[in-house]
Amino acid sequence: MSAINYLKNGYTFKQASSLNQVKKNHKPMLFIHGTNDTFVPTKMVYRLYAADKGPKQLLLVKAPNTLSPMRTHQNCTQERSNISWISI
Repeated sequence: MSAINYLKNGYTFKQASSLNQVKKNHKPMLFIHGTNDTFVPTKMVYRLYAADKGPKQLLLVKAPNTLSPMRTHQNCTQERSNISWISI
């Protein structure tokens, strides 16, 4: 897959960097992260959040893993009052 991506896009998966891409952003961004995620540690979202140049907000959800915040509608609904520029 990485070789196909290299041929198509000019970089391998090892060379891909979400941090470098987020640094280019100037559009509104909502970062959502589960606080108990063991696969993607919470500390990683802070670097992305700091690098983003657009309007942004960070929503940390008490959830067991990365996908749980997206699946837990109740948690996101409870937190939506903290997100001033997005309507759910």
